[in-house]
Amino acid sequence: MLFLAITLGFFVENQREHYIEHKREKQYMKTMVQDLLADISALNVVIADFTGKIPAFDTIIEEFPKLPKKFSAPFARNVFKIVSYEDLVPNDRTLQQLKNADGMRLIRNPDVSDSIMAYDIKMKDLMIEQQGLYDFYLKYRNRGELLNAEILNNTINPGVIEQYEKDSTNLLVTQDRSLLSKYHSFAYSYRAVARIYISELKEMVLQAEGLIHFIKDNYHIK
Repeated sequence: MLFLAITLGFFVENQREHYIEHKREKQYMKTMVQDLLADISALNVVIADFTGKIPAFDTIIEEFPKLPKKFSAPFARNVFKIVSYEDLVPNDRTLQQLKNADGMRLIRNPDVSDSIMAYDIKMKDLMIEQQGLYDFYLKYRNRGELLNAEILNNTINPGVIEQYEKDSTNLLVTQDRSLLSKYHSFAYSYRAVARIYISELKEMVLQAEGLIHFIKDNYHIK
């Protein structure tokens, strides 16, 4: 009888631990869904930002060869649009908790665990792409070696662009062809990277949406 009581006690305790871990697992999955929804919102903001920049890139690339000859109003209107961008900041609250507390072992379904880790890897790759964009930002930050910063900054004032255009104001501080070619090439490369980045952001949204549905289906989360 004593052996049976001890065995039953172990069984009950084991079941209680499984029950507690299952509750923790489901709670983690609920917050994971919340994090993924936050990621989707952030991703869509960045997608909209870069999608809106593509026409500016197109204009700048088209107008670049005209700069040595005349003031380009389209160039002046668009040049500031490509020197900053929305940062993507993933919401990895739950994932970090799972990693730090050895919580990944709580995820009993290996397909769910693998999908979460695949998402994490994809997001890390996306952050590397974002760093590449930052490198182009740093290159364009030095545009003062090519463009007259005072004139360029004045173009934000009403009517100034039109006046500069009328007066054929020279926006360049140098006629160095190699420098012009360098920044023209930067614009081409920056646009190409931005287009790839937009595509990868959209793929990330689809992956996040798929992971949300997968988690909800497996954990019966509404």
